[in-house]
This record gives sequence, C-alpha cells and structure tokens, in this order.
Amino acid sequence: MWTLSGAGCELETSPKSVILTNDTYAMQILPQSGYGVSLSPGSMLPRGARVQRCGRGFDPDTVRVAYAVQIFLVFASDIET
Repeated sequence: MWTLSGAGCELETSPKSVILTNDTYAMQILPQSGYGVSLSPGSMLPRGARVQRCGRGFDPDTVRVAYAVQIFLVFASDIET
C-alpha cells in the first residue's frame, strides 16, 4: 500500500493560490486509521477553482493541493502557471 506521511496540507514557505484554467484530474487523499492514507478514484477539479499548493506528492511530478477543505494530489504540470 502506498502511504504518504503527513498527508495533511502543510503550507509551503511561500504559499501560492492558483486558479485552474482547465478541469484538472485529481485524486483525493483520504486519511485512514493510524498513519495510512488511501486515494479516492480519480475526479476532476473544476475550471475556475482556486487551489492552494501545499506540499509534495508521491513523486516529483505530483503535488498536494487544498480545495474546498479537502486535500488532493494533482500533476504539478497541470497547475503550473
């Protein structure tokens, strides 16, 4: 099972809000009992949504973002401006 320690949203030193210019594929991070997490089936964050970049993902291509009080993994290239 893939785990991500600290699956919450630790704001980066210089937090950056991004407004999505397209619908963006995302996987919600769901805390499990203990320290584990699971990922939701893929979903789409809507174009125009304001997300807050807030941590590393599970590899260099992904990042954590906060949206509507939930935490998601997205591809970094999808939110770079």
